[in-house]
Amino acid sequence: MAEEFLLAAEKSIDLAFKPRTCLPGDDITQHITNVTQKLRLGAGLVATCDNRVVSTNAGVLRYRPPNRYWLDFNHKRVRVHGVVGMIVDRNAEFYRVDIGSSSYATLGMLAFDGASKRNRPNLQPGTLVYCRVVRATKDLDALIQDDCIVLEALGRAIPFELAVGMNGVVWLNSKSNQDTILIANAILNSEGLTAAQSEAMVVKLLQEHGTSQH
Repeated sequence: MAEEFLLAAEKSIDLAFKPRTCLPGDDITQHITNVTQKLRLGAGLVATCDNRVVSTNAGVLRYRPPNRYWLDFNHKRVRVHGVVGMIVDRNAEFYRVDIGSSSYATLGMLAFDGASKRNRPNLQPGTLVYCRVVRATKDLDALIQDDCIVLEALGRAIPFELAVGMNGVVWLNSKSNQDTILIANAILNSEGLTAAQSEAMVVKLLQEHGTSQH
């Protein structure tokens, strides 16, 4: 019995594999330790046409012998709301979009405003899109509410652009990397805080950053 247990344990563990943090767009091909079998890619990973494996979400790379790889990340299903997604594949009729759900979303080539067969966007895998889900299976709570005190407090001190998807993905743009990091940290730190605590947290971050509210 002990020998059988040890043999089973050896088959379920790959000492050459190490979990690692991945960001959207990272090429993780070199971290695939088992290339003797056809890979089974799970959530957050996609195979490209040039035989690379690329991450589509931020998360921790996981492996289950003999051939299954996936990203471990916080994801939720969506309802009819705006979401931020990444193009992972395309054909003549539609794009496949990773929106953080259990399966890829389908985005028609002509689903864009003003698009026609002769005049339509030519998006490549890796492109981010902000779109609306018109058919889904589960509800999703908003990551950031419309009256978010954190964004209001940040907006009084730092100019920035923000697109928030109901799937929990946030697109953020500002004048500098430092501002972007500060804003992202403020949003993440605000989880579970009251309005007063959130505003105090933003004030502290801005002071450390050398920026004052107007």
